Amino acid sequence: MKMNKLFLILLLGFVSVAANAGEVMVVVPPSYTSDTDTDDSVYAGLKWTLNKGTKPEVVVGYRHARVKSNGDVDGGDLSFSFTLLDGFKPGKIRTKYFDGKEKAQGEVSVGYDFANGLFVGAGAKAPYSNLGVDYLLSADNPWEAYFILDTLKEYDVPRKKANCPEGYTFNSGTCEFDGFMKLR
Repeated sequence: MKMNKLFLILLLGFVSVAANAGEVMVVVPPSYTSDTDTDDSVYAGLKWTLNKGTKPEVVVGYRHARVKSNGDVDGGDLSFSFTLLDGFKPGKIRTKYFDGKEKAQGEVSVGYDFANGLFVGAGAKAPYSNLGVDYLLSADNPWEAYFILDTLKEYDVPRKKANCPEGYTFNSGTCEFDGFMKLR
């Protein structure tokens, strides 16, 4: 009796293998394309200007960034700085263009200093910090270097998109044919 059960199990196993003989699942690697995300951030920070004492200014701003899946980042920034410790006093309004990678960007800026008029600037941005220099167009001492601690972290890089040929479905890192292909 045990021998009959074993024979029946083996026979059913061979029949199921034979039923799938001649059928193969076709798997191909996907191609990958770059993806882009946007990152819109409202931020705040404390700004120290060289030769202006130890009391920081407050900076508030809005930053719009385009982040690609290879880590490239570019965008624009609009900010306003002011003092609060000795009463409210407006500092600078600034617009920036930035370009770089997710962890560091170079910046160029133009703006208006409420005490000295128009200025242009350049800087470097890293997570939670910014270092730069401004050239005040109508000031006796035109160069101002500054350092900012802010709330902006590094950018999250989007994943690349996986693309499969027509008739294939992406599954666990490969493109699988949407059915079985019969071999003749």
